[in-house]
Amino acid sequence: MKETVEIRIPEEWAAKNLGSLGERIPLELPSGVHLQTSVANSLITRKIVIDVNDPLFPDIDRRIRQEKLRGPIGMSARFRRVYTKNELLSADLFRLIITSVFEPAGEECGTVYDESQACPHCGWGWRQVSDLRLAVNAIPGRADIAKTIAEEIVVSERLVDAFQGAGITGVEFRPVVFPSVTSPKWKPWFQVCITSSPLAVSPQTHFGIDPFDDDEKGEYRCSTGHVAGLTVLSEVQVSKQGWDGSDFICTREMTGVRKGLLRPSPCLLIRPDVLRVLDGINARGFKVEVAHFV
Repeated sequence: MKETVEIRIPEEWAAKNLGSLGERIPLELPSGVHLQTSVANSLITRKIVIDVNDPLFPDIDRRIRQEKLRGPIGMSARFRRVYTKNELLSADLFRLIITSVFEPAGEECGTVYDESQACPHCGWGWRQVSDLRLAVNAIPGRADIAKTIAEEIVVSERLVDAFQGAGITGVEFRPVVFPSVTSPKWKPWFQVCITSSPLAVSPQTHFGIDPFDDDEKGEYRCSTGHVAGLTVLSEVQVSKQGWDGSDFICTREMTGVRKGLLRPSPCLLIRPDVLRVLDGINARGFKVEVAHFV
């Protein structure tokens, strides 16, 4: 597995601390819009993609962490993991990451949630008590699997047919309601509802804010243990104890934040048979990382 970090950071800071490393990305302005040179330069971003095994990485890591202690620096960073064919073939578990995201969320379209028993710290414990209602044409047209900004996951009819034909377990597919549908050419979509028992994340799984911020203050961790952090910073490892053999699995611990329409969500894990179905129909809207039973 090759693991890199993609960093987007203000050019002014990068020029002072990282020399010429990376690529300058100027701000794209609408046609006819012009800014003063000093203002335009302050909006340039530096893009850096670096292997975590690169000898330069520890120094970059140290510099960014030190700067973050002084205050926000307007950056973003994320891990990228690329696997060999043999690594993918030998894996017995994957994390399914849905890359096709859309809005409005279900709550904006009439989906009803009950939060009367929700955790006061993170919101865990809410229940969807109605069908998932979404806006017509909101789902990206070329995707077979997608999610709203509120982590409501939907799949196409052809993907449901493929899953059911392959006998995939641990999941139900409930019809999505589109209140204003009138076209006879409209194709149905289905909400993904995990039915298998959630599995506990092992201590080897690393959570935090970004690759350079472990959230030592616990700003995004729930004191009750429901939410482990804002995001996952490592491959996911889960306890195999309690696994019922299902193909679709979710973690007991969640990531994310309850803010407006946003809700924390568990990591979605799949067995190899699920990935074979996705690949078999050239499904779009997702990527995978290797995950592990321990």
